[in-house]
Amino acid sequence: MEQEWNKNAETNFHTDEKSLLEEMKLIITDFFVCDFIEEENALIMRLANGQKFKFTLKEVK
Repeated sequence: MEQEWNKNAETNFHTDEKSLLEEMKLIITDFFVCDFIEEENALIMRLANGQKFKFTLKEVK
C-alpha cells in the first residue's frame, strides 16, 4: 500500500520554475560558498573568486 502511495505521489507531483530554482539554491549552498541574485526564472550565482554563473529554467512540455 505504501509503495502505491509513493508511486502516485511521484506521478502527481507538479512544480514550477521558481520553486525548482529555490530547491536548487538550497542544494548549491551545500557545496559552494556563494551569493545569489534572483531574476524571473533565473538564478545568478557569484562565487567568492568573482566568477558568475546563471541558471535558467523553463518547463518543457
